[in-house]
Amino acid sequence: MEKSLKNTILFYLLRRCLLLIFLLMIHYIRAQDSIAIKPLPSFINSNLDEYYPFWSDKESTLYFTRRTAFGKELSYRSTYDSSFFKTPFYLELFNNVTNNQGALTKNIFNSLVFIAADIPKPDGFGNYDLYVTSDSSLAYHSFINVGNIINTHYWESSPAINPQCDFLIFSSNRPGGVGAKDLYYCKKNSFGYWQKPVNFGTKINSIANDYAPFIYADNKHIFFCSSRKGGYGGEDIYMFTKEDTNFSAPILLDSPINSSFHDQSFVFKMDGTTALLSSNRLHNNLDIYEINFWGRKKIVPQIVWFEFKVYNKQTFQKILPKSILIFDSNNNNLQLHYFEELELYGLAVEPNQTYNIKITDPNFWDYDSNYLIKNSNFCYQLDSIALEPIKLNDLIVWEDIHFKVNAADIDTMYIDGLKKLANFLKLHPNLSIEIQGHTDSTGQSNSNLLLSFQRATSVVDFLIKEGIGNNRLQAIGYGETRPKFNNLNENFRKLNRRIEIKVVNLNFKK
Repeated sequence: MEKSLKNTILFYLLRRCLLLIFLLMIHYIRAQDSIAIKPLPSFINSNLDEYYPFWSDKESTLYFTRRTAFGKELSYRSTYDSSFFKTPFYLELFNNVTNNQGALTKNIFNSLVFIAADIPKPDGFGNYDLYVTSDSSLAYHSFINVGNIINTHYWESSPAINPQCDFLIFSSNRPGGVGAKDLYYCKKNSFGYWQKPVNFGTKINSIANDYAPFIYADNKHIFFCSSRKGGYGGEDIYMFTKEDTNFSAPILLDSPINSSFHDQSFVFKMDGTTALLSSNRLHNNLDIYEINFWGRKKIVPQIVWFEFKVYNKQTFQKILPKSILIFDSNNNNLQLHYFEELELYGLAVEPNQTYNIKITDPNFWDYDSNYLIKNSNFCYQLDSIALEPIKLNDLIVWEDIHFKVNAADIDTMYIDGLKKLANFLKLHPNLSIEIQGHTDSTGQSNSNLLLSFQRATSVVDFLIKEGIGNNRLQAIGYGETRPKFNNLNENFRKLNRRIEIKVVNLNFKK
């Protein structure tokens, strides 16, 4: 009886332990696929309205707008140190007596900053306008009005700039729109000037208010705030995607991102797991919240901004190659942008993948290398690429071409390599080359001299058929006089029956 009771108790305890383990596992699984939201510290949030958050990954800095008790909008900045925010301080970007400072956004390098501000005439056109500066320190009065291509005497606010700095979104209540406030976009032309803004139309805009856009670092996911019907209530966060100027229909983000209160000004950090949101869900005033995404709840990928400079390996001077192509693991050609003011190239990529970079320039040897872009604490990976200049008498290293004994015909197995050589010469039109034919030591010297010239001529003829001008090509035969290996066995003799190519002119002109 006593033993049976003891077994019953042990069985009951074992069952309780298994149940507890099961519940903990369920909790862990849910935690891995969840969204957590919490307000920022009270020294950032106050009993006033805090909104328009913008996060600079490169600076680890939060920018936001605070509305005073008198209705004035002011800009603030709070840096993030290790694991906590520092006390924010006010940014006086304009005269704070007469002006209001609204939403602020930066490009990924902090080299271009937009802000919406209400500045009286003659500096402003009336109501809120967009202003821009290239001063990353945000010095007082460094901002200038972007001009009447974008601004009107109506309300223009909440700018968002993409990482490449060639696509701008903002909101305006100008006449001719779909609703009260609409989203507009404008692109830069080939001369670097902003073109006339385009309304997103009914596919994105509604008859209500649509504003506070944010372009994620992948230049694909775009978020904005809308008071349209069909949401959770108040104002809600929507998302759509873009490919060039093709846009998907916006979708309403789920709870707890949206609530029955006013939820607006939604931005993501580049880690893809942390976002910032302004909302009045806990108080009557707007506060800034941090949202953390895990597992399947993530809605954007982590992004690493890969930036690099290209320079001359001999002189260490920065150069602008004629062509730079970057391919992902699926051989997709990725969009690369050159930032003239910083003299560097950059693009947004997903980490833990290998990317192929091909660089060509008439004055340098081609560059072809793979880069494994790893995770980075600050989501940046900076590298420099050195190009080797082509020098007079350099040998062009390419796929070797060899010949059969006493033959000058080109074997079909070398055709692809010769086509690559022809393509190289097309990309380097300033080069003239000497095509050198060689033989092994078998046979008479005079015969070998003639045979080597015939081998060089065969290559010249092929390149001419591929479109290379014969005035850039010079054939010469060296016979057996310049062996690359000793001629003691057939394997070495075969390697000596070859072609070598030397650069003889760096400044060929037609």
